[in-house]
Amino acid sequence: MNTKLYDIRIIYTQPLSCQSNGHQYHLSLKNVTIDNSLYLDICHGRSYNVNVITENVESNQGHFDAVICTNSFYHINITNVSRRNMYNGLRVLYHFEKTDDYFSNHIQNSSKLIIEKSQFDDNMRGLSILKLPGYNGEYAKIHHSILVKSCRIRNNKRYGLFLENYSSAVMKHYTISINDTEIIGNKQNGLIYTDVVLNNVISNSTATGLSILGSTVKINGSAFITNNIGKDGGGMAIHDDSVIILFPNTSVNISNNHAMHKGGGVYFRNRITCLFKSDMSVHVHMLNNTAAVAGDDSYGNIVNAVDYCPPVFRPKVIKLSSDAIGFKFCDPENTTIEQYNESIPKKEIFPGEKLKFYIAMQGVGYNNEDSITDGVIDINIDNEQKLKEVPVNANCSLVEFTPNQTEYTLHNVTLTIHQYFDQFPLSHGGISQLFDDSRTQKFLEFNYSVNHCPIGFINNSGKCICRENISRKGARCNINTQTIEHDGKKWIGEYNDTCFISEACLLHCASTGPVSFTMDRPDAQCEDNRGELMCGACKKSLLLGSNRCDECKNPHLTALYILIFALMGILLVVLLIALNLTVSNGMLNGLLFYANVIKLYKPIFSSKEYFKNSEYVSLVIASWSNLDFGFEVCFYEGMDRYFNEWLQFVFPFYVWIIIIVIIALSWKFGKISRLVGSHAIPVLSTLLLLSYTKLTHTIVIVLHKREVTLYCPDSKETLSLWYEDPTVEYGKGKHAGLLAFAILVLITFVIPYTLFLLLGQLYEKYLSNFKIFKKFWCHFKYLCFKPIIDAYSGPMKDKYRFWPGLLLVARIPLLLSVTLVDSYIESESLLLCILLVVVASLLSLHVCFGGFYRRRVHNIVEIWFLFNLCIVVGLEIVSEDDEKGIWFIICISIFNLSLIMMVFYHAHLQLSTKKWYRKLWSKKRNDEVIAESETDEHKTVFIQMSEIIPTSTDLDVACRESVVELY
Repeated sequence: MNTKLYDIRIIYTQPLSCQSNGHQYHLSLKNVTIDNSLYLDICHGRSYNVNVITENVESNQGHFDAVICTNSFYHINITNVSRRNMYNGLRVLYHFEKTDDYFSNHIQNSSKLIIEKSQFDDNMRGLSILKLPGYNGEYAKIHHSILVKSCRIRNNKRYGLFLENYSSAVMKHYTISINDTEIIGNKQNGLIYTDVVLNNVISNSTATGLSILGSTVKINGSAFITNNIGKDGGGMAIHDDSVIILFPNTSVNISNNHAMHKGGGVYFRNRITCLFKSDMSVHVHMLNNTAAVAGDDSYGNIVNAVDYCPPVFRPKVIKLSSDAIGFKFCDPENTTIEQYNESIPKKEIFPGEKLKFYIAMQGVGYNNEDSITDGVIDINIDNEQKLKEVPVNANCSLVEFTPNQTEYTLHNVTLTIHQYFDQFPLSHGGISQLFDDSRTQKFLEFNYSVNHCPIGFINNSGKCICRENISRKGARCNINTQTIEHDGKKWIGEYNDTCFISEACLLHCASTGPVSFTMDRPDAQCEDNRGELMCGACKKSLLLGSNRCDECKNPHLTALYILIFALMGILLVVLLIALNLTVSNGMLNGLLFYANVIKLYKPIFSSKEYFKNSEYVSLVIASWSNLDFGFEVCFYEGMDRYFNEWLQFVFPFYVWIIIIVIIALSWKFGKISRLVGSHAIPVLSTLLLLSYTKLTHTIVIVLHKREVTLYCPDSKETLSLWYEDPTVEYGKGKHAGLLAFAILVLITFVIPYTLFLLLGQLYEKYLSNFKIFKKFWCHFKYLCFKPIIDAYSGPMKDKYRFWPGLLLVARIPLLLSVTLVDSYIESESLLLCILLVVVASLLSLHVCFGGFYRRRVHNIVEIWFLFNLCIVVGLEIVSEDDEKGIWFIICISIFNLSLIMMVFYHAHLQLSTKKWYRKLWSKKRNDEVIAESETDEHKTVFIQMSEIIPTSTDLDVACRESVVELY
């Protein structure tokens, strides 16, 4: 009938009085749609026989349960039933009932349950047949036959097919066959204490294709177990003396399964003789199975498989492994079994350090060959059990533990395989055997000794920890790796193999953590390819023109660089002479102060993403204005900070020598004097000013010292190191010569030069009238300072001839703060504030006194530079981090543009005296001025310096001449 019902409950019970006529009762349920549950209860005993047929029943709500008592006669046929998205697809419960005495002598009969052409998809549980407990030794004399045929069990979330007996004792009362059934995409499928015949497809399970416990599985025809995944056993997991029997002409395909642990195809826990039992020729195909640990095709203890098992496998050799029966020491770098050893050298550890060694567990393969597996070991130290059941991974595996025995003596370690089975009973076909594998290796052993804690550690209650001098700086010690970890901005390391240093280190050290290192290899604390003590040395070469360390890509170009430096010096002097681009014209003071500030403050901005490459083209011109090369070059392979500082002295002295030689030649040769003109002394003065900041900066670097504390086993000392290169002791060895030369330059040039420019006006006014000072001031043939001083003060108003010296003094706090600061990053705001205060003070003086230069254009130029610096630095201070750096680019651009305009302006002035230039620009000049410039007799430098220049004490201040008017 075609009927739609809400709920169906069918119950067969025993009659009130005994009946022996064996009536047959039939129930047919066809073409029915059930909105709720279908419940079938068969507990009528042997009083009558029940024949139930359900066909084309659809139930997608509620339960579909059948409860069958074991003492009942029945024939149930469930055909074409569909159950989807339910908790249970179909659940059959066999309940034990004792047979009545009235029927105990009746002829034995059998009951049948047939489930065919049905679908159980997408449920929590698919098809389950369960035998409930209750057997007490006397079972009903009824044999139950269960047939599942041509069904589909798919995508059930907990399990698809699940057959369970309460114990193996009742297996003989049931015959179960699962034929031509698709069991696909379920989480798992299981057989517990069941005798079953299979002929199915089991695939795409996510927690083992088929798990078998204490069951006998018979395969008749063909079975496909493919594409399943599981932990132990991807395709099948066999436990507790389960047996797989293959009927004649059977083909089993176990392929493309994967185990996340062991046994990609098949995993069996019990020790057996053969994986598959058969008296006839059968084929078992094992292909493309994989396991993460061991046993791609099969994992388990197969004893004498080659001698006693039939050749059923295709291919004949499968990838099989077993539990560990042996183990050896191994090296993780050499993973072949042939290279494993049964002994290792003595190990040495520190108190609290883990004892580490590598071992490989060995099992037995299919052809009695060695195979790698995992296992469990027990560890004894000095004949006392230390650790039990220590897991060991497959392959060459690290085993580590911390011994309690920390006496400074020799200790013995013994390793044994932890045995899960001493004897393995097998009872197949009534034969009982005991197996004891004599090949199981008994033990491995090695020795270890405990040493005193390494440098930087101290023994505290049997464990090496950080010394107080290290831990109080926020460092963390790990004796197992002998590493120390901190958050950066400090340096910790050995000194002379017995002492150690633990100091803050912000220069060239890692600024962010965590930083992990060992005391004998502290270079991990360093940045920029640096290493050694306090990160002071370059691992490769220090690049000339920066503080970066890098590899010399072209070390053979040293001679070329020397030639370039030599030509640059000559070119600089020639350019200054030709353009009369000197301090005597009054326009360079502000420009050079601006250039010095850019150069000094470049490291503050070099960390910005705008300046990751110090060869940035905008910085090149500013570097040239500070007598720097402007580009990063490797001068020679292995150049260090010491030689770099010597090179900083070389170029200023080189250009001084060039101009001094030119001046000397001008005294002797009129032709050279005519070429040089009256520009020689102003050029010398300009070069001295250009060199001042560079030399002073270099001297401060050379004089910069750092005191560090040296912690030794029995003492604490103070060590003096050169700050820029802590690998060099301060004032000793090679640093002594550099230090002496720096002090010499400081005494003979920097201090006198600063005082002369700052106090020259007072000297001229109050001391130049004295005979000895008067000769020194202007009457020595080869030593006359007045023309040099006048080159600086000539453009100034008479009352403010000290201004060039004050600009020099203003450089000193900037130079000292930038050079001596520990961290550009942490002190960025402080340094910028110092710069802003200095520049703002100079600008205020300019404004308050109405300018220091006689010509208004000179005051405007200098105020422009100072005002620009104030604006740029102020914006840099208040800007957000992502905007900082852009103002420095603007600052450099303004400088470059100003310098270029100044060069063109002076070139124009020099060329304006040339006829071709005047014609080119169609400019008219006064004929008398031109005639005077062409016919005026030229005087040599010697004649010019021989003439007595009146001082400010001999004539009225208002009519004092400047060096510009003199030359």
